[in-house]
This record gives sequence, structure tokens and C-alpha cells, in this order.
Amino acid sequence: MKITDVKTHIVSAAMPIPWRIGNYVIDKAFAVLVEVFTDAGISGVGESIGRLSPKAAKSIIDDLLAPCIMGANPMEIEGLWTRMFNLMRFRGHTRGFFPEAISGVDMALWDVCGKALELPVHRLMLGCNRSEVPAYASSIFFDSPEKMAEKAEHLVAMGFNAIKIKVGQGVETDTVCMKTIRNAVGPGIRLMVDANSAFAAADAVRLGRRLDELNVLWFEEPVPPDDLEGYRLLAAKLDLPVAAGEGEFTLDGVRSILENGVRVFQPDVARAGGITEVRKMATLCQAFKTAFAPHTGASSAVCMAASLHLSAAVPNFMIYEHMVGQNPLAESLLKEPLPVPKNSRIAIPKGPGLGIELDRKALEKFKIG
Repeated sequence: MKITDVKTHIVSAAMPIPWRIGNYVIDKAFAVLVEVFTDAGISGVGESIGRLSPKAAKSIIDDLLAPCIMGANPMEIEGLWTRMFNLMRFRGHTRGFFPEAISGVDMALWDVCGKALELPVHRLMLGCNRSEVPAYASSIFFDSPEKMAEKAEHLVAMGFNAIKIKVGQGVETDTVCMKTIRNAVGPGIRLMVDANSAFAAADAVRLGRRLDELNVLWFEEPVPPDDLEGYRLLAAKLDLPVAAGEGEFTLDGVRSILENGVRVFQPDVARAGGITEVRKMATLCQAFKTAFAPHTGASSAVCMAASLHLSAAVPNFMIYEHMVGQNPLAESLLKEPLPVPKNSRIAIPKGPGLGIELDRKALEKFKIG
């Protein structure tokens, strides 16, 4: 079997309700979808994250990565990943758009191999073979304390026993919101918070101590990803675990945040080099006794499917991020939608490969490049 073609599609959709978080508002979702075709008539799909400049990833794939793997055997995933990464590694480009572009190609290769061997990707990984995994509701976005609490109560009524709340409006405002939510849902519901890097370290410590008192499960991205001293300070000053990792691209980057106290690791498979590299990151986390809880965010259903397969396979998996904010790229891009959680547990797609199929009419509707 040989690779005969690689196609990329930039897709975008307006958020029905904009997501108000840390330092910005998400009013549109973007993604770069990657299709790998073979001479055996088998094709696979992947996703490269495309938050603000999806044309960059598309250009890298079209101009650099596709020619690199053309004619190769798609079953040689590890070798192809290394071949792609080495194109720019020795030129110093190991972060940013380049590994994001590799992510979509790698994901598509895993989809091809799973289909060729008639196995779901999580079984192809020879991992834990979970048929379902625990999931939390993500996220409650900025609003008044009362409306945020109402949303939390609604999610509990839907069956969720774990909910993530956005913080970053300021220490005092966030404290009021979290107290209101905790009082509304009671002590038995697990609450996580996500600051999306909104704080300086000193303010993050102040808020973190108050979150400790509210029995919060983790404090996610309290400071920017490159503020390693801030992460080290938070780990030393707080009892609750610090979570991070959605902004990391390489094993070296992951090692740095783990060495500085992060205890819940949250890679994005559409950013961090795809399934091949993220699985290695999860193994590295085991050495640091760190939990694996993949990030999905404003991605499409393709990234979410790959994240579910990783969740099913990785030994130190903790919990899956199920987005409850409306996003047409997550809801309407596939012929058959992904499973939805029931009682805070979500099933893993059962079909071969990623277990998904693009809806071609939806693809044309959302395609912008």
C-alpha cells in the first residue's frame, strides 16, 4: 500500500453563542482537515488545529509534508512522523505551526492503518482497550454568577458529575462566581477551573488558595505556558493540582512543564504532533506520576474522535473533555455524530480507524479554503 495523494481543507463556522474566556472571545471555529489517500482505495482523515491562521498549516502540509510522504507506505507511521519532523527540526522549527501541521497528517495515517487492519485506532495502539471513559462538561463561560450557577445546575441535571468553569475575570469576581456555583451544585460535584493563561503568578496564587477551600479538582493554565517560574511557584504554594499542556508541542516542552509542577497534562492531539507524539507524551507523564486529560476545545469532531481513542488506550488517562458549548464543526461535520456522554461517561467510536466519516455536503458548507 502506498500514499497517492494528500488533500487539505480549511473549514470554519460561526459560534451560535460566542465563547467568552480568559483573554479573548471565540466567535468562530477553524480547523484544517487532512485527507490521505492510498492506492488500496483506503483513505484517512486527520485534523490540524487552526485557531487563528489556518492557512499556515495548510501551506505547510501542501508544500512540505505531502511531498515528503508521497509514495510511502502509510503503515510506517513512526518512520513517516520522524521523516516529517526532521524536515525542519535541524532548522530550529520544532514548535508552532509546523508540529500542528504534522498532527493532521499523522492522525490521518492512523485512520488509514486502522481501516486497513479493520481495527479501531485505540486497539491498534495496543493500549488499555477501554470501551468508554469518564467525561466532564466543558465549559461554563463568563456570565453573571447567577447565570453561571444556573448553567452548572443544568449540566448536573443532564447527568454530569464533573464540570469545568472559566475563570480570569479577576480574583474577586472569580471567587464570587465559584462560590455561587459550588453552593448551587453542592459538595458532590467535581469542579475544575480554567484561566486560559489570564493571570500573573501572584494573582493566580491568591485565587488558587480560595479554590482550595472550594474543593476544586484542578487549576488549569493559571499563567501563560512559557511562565515556568510561575508554574513552579503555584505548585509550591497550592494544594490543588495545576493543569496545563494544551499549548505544548514537543516532548521537551512537556518535560519542562512536568519538571515545574504540572500534575494534570492536557495535550491537544491536533497541535502536539498527532497520535504518535501525544502517546509518547503520555508515557513521559507516567514517569512524573502525572494524569493525562486531553484538551479538545474549539476543534472539530475529527480531533475529538482522535482524543477519544487516545483516552481509551493511555494507561494514565484521567478524564475526557466533552465540550458543551455549541460548535457546528463538532456537531455537524460527520455523517454520524460522535457519542454523547451518559452519566458522565462517553463511549469510544467502534468502527475501524477513527470510526468516523466526513459528511461531504457539510464539508463543502463549512469549507473556506
